[in-house]
Amino acid sequence: MAIFKIKDGTRIVCPILLTKQVIIELEDGRILGLRVKEDHNGTEFFYELKPSGSRISRKSDWENEHDIEFEEELQAALDIFKDTMLFGEWETGEEVDTNELIN
Repeated sequence: MAIFKIKDGTRIVCPILLTKQVIIELEDGRILGLRVKEDHNGTEFFYELKPSGSRISRKSDWENEHDIEFEEELQAALDIFKDTMLFGEWETGEEVDTNELIN
């Protein structure tokens, strides 16, 4: 799968609608923001993908998971990782091996 380096640890960006965000550095250096929102209507995931060295902010151009396409291997790793977002807390600098999340 993939190893994600956490650039900015999990944090709540909107307490009214449970909204959590984490910034990941991919193995190729690209920066990926992952945001999850949960309310009475269900759960939605949003992404922001930028080149190496870029910054992602709370007000970035987030795209709904249904409107963005990733390479097949990255998508498979993200499908595993995103399921940890509501329950997991990731620390800045931590490395997450998605293979270990399966077990």
